[in-house]
Parts: sequence; C-alpha cells; structure tokens
Amino acid sequence: MLLVVPFEELKGRLGEVWSSAPWERVAPMLAPVHEQLVRLLEPRAGLRWLDVATGTGSVAQLAARQGAEVVGVDLAPGLVATARRLAAEEDLEIVFEVGDAEALPVEEASFDVVSSSMGVIFAPDHAAVADELARVTKPGGRVGFTAWREGACFQQVTRK
Repeated sequence: MLLVVPFEELKGRLGEVWSSAPWERVAPMLAPVHEQLVRLLEPRAGLRWLDVATGTGSVAQLAARQGAEVVGVDLAPGLVATARRLAAEEDLEIVFEVGDAEALPVEEASFDVVSSSMGVIFAPDHAAVADELARVTKPGGRVGFTAWREGACFQQVTRK
C-alpha cells in the first residue's frame, strides 16, 4: 500500500524525528568540520551571521564567541530548544528560531554570512534552499556549508 503524505506534514514529521535524540552528543565528533567552516567564514564583531539547519547550535556558538551577531534556524523544535539551552549555559546571545531552510523566516539580504554544517543537505528541495541562501545573503556576503561527500573540500563563494 502506498501512503501519500502532504509535503508540509512530512516536514513536520521530520522535525519530530530530528528532535527525538540527544544530538548534542554528536557535535564533538563534528567539531573539526564546524571549526574549519567557521574559520573560513571569518566571524568577527559587527557581522550578521545566519546558521541554517543549526541543529544544536555548534556553528552558531563558534561564530558568536568571535563576536558575530548570530541567528540560528532549524526545522526541529527539539533541536532549537537544545541550542537555546546550550547557548544560555555559555551566556551567548544567539537568537534561535524554528524555521524551514526552504522558506527562511528572515528578511532579504539581511546577513553578511550564511552557514550550514551538515544541515541543508537534508532538505528535500536543494534548489529552493539555494534560492533562500542567496536571498538572505547581503551583496558581497559569504555563504558556506558542509556536506557528506567523500573527498569533498571547502570552497568559499562570495555573492556579487
């Protein structure tokens, strides 16, 4: 029997699944990837930074520690709650919101840096995500993300 689920319902279910485990335990294993991504995107005071599919907020925290003004967005309410808790434990001022990488709840051209570590790769519509990342990045801004791919390397792209 074929079960047809509306797309938005599927995303809701995915949010529940991603919320169901203590993902903060995985973050230390990904720390070298997160650190390299953040280093390449050069966080500093005065930069507005958006971390998409932020998960438990590891990348957002690294950027905030360097002075960036950070917003993290994730589809999973449980991950957002964990990210808020972890940032509060360090007294980091990061705004975390529940949101969809395919329809980000932020204004156009509002961020100097947009990042995602092992996050946006799980979105069903990669073209929609790419459009959104470009939409929210300021002209001259930087977008960086990581993906699971053997032999992959980091590249930096600047919006013209």
